[in-house]
Amino acid sequence: MCGDLAAALAVEPSRLTVAGRTDAGVHAAANVVSLDADHLPPAAAINRRLPRDIAVISAEAAPGDFDARAGARS
Repeated sequence: MCGDLAAALAVEPSRLTVAGRTDAGVHAAANVVSLDADHLPPAAAINRRLPRDIAVISAEAAPGDFDARAGARS
């Protein structure tokens, strides 16, 4: 998932911080990802670049100190 999302955003996978991880073939509902970026396209634009089995539900700015691994609560 992380590699596909990084490719859709045109960034290196190492720039993404993911709240949790899944092994291949495992469902990852509501996974939170953070990325330090100047611009983030709308979710619909990101989804057009993703495989059909991955979807971004929402994409929004977060406080500068937010980290998906340490700060995601639900």
